Amino acid sequence: MIKISKKQTFEIAHIIKTDGDVGALFHLEPDHNPRAGETAQVWFALTTSGGRAIPLEDCDCRLDLFSQGDRSEAIATPELTAISAENYQNIPGADVVFPEAGLYELVLQGSPQNEGNFREFTLTYEVTVRPGSRRSERQSEPNIETASETQAQESNLETTPNVDFNVGIWGAMVVGLVILLAGGWWWKRSR
Repeated sequence: MIKISKKQTFEIAHIIKTDGDVGALFHLEPDHNPRAGETAQVWFALTTSGGRAIPLEDCDCRLDLFSQGDRSEAIATPELTAISAENYQNIPGADVVFPEAGLYELVLQGSPQNEGNFREFTLTYEVTVRPGSRRSERQSEPNIETASETQAQESNLETTPNVDFNVGIWGAMVVGLVILLAGGWWWKRSR
């Protein structure tokens, strides 16, 4: 069993990588769980090894999106803009749309605008993209259904709750509690 404190959860939600004298705190919204066909925001809080923040205006940065394992050609090169996120100001950020579910790599490359501020760097982040919602997938497909079929499916989607369970530890705790209660009931009854 892994015990995770609030501090550790923060570290998991923000990935830290370094290359040479540059470090980056990386975050991807929503919660590092992007969905295919939906906009996800990425940002990078860049610092030098001395702890000085590197704003986007001081960095000639480029962000490329690749299918994992295939760096022959970038799928996309999202435009980096200066954003503010959490306690960070003027950091590189971009909106990214992953085309389909699967594994991707985001590659951030940068060089200093002014010589000597920091050395060139390349940071690579692996991203797992989940399938998009049914509505967004349906919007991207050609419309070959009749109006009555579409209405029937939409009404079915609205009445079916969208439940996304992460059973993990909670499921194990519930099963353990049920077993404990059943064992106690059986022991009491047999006495």
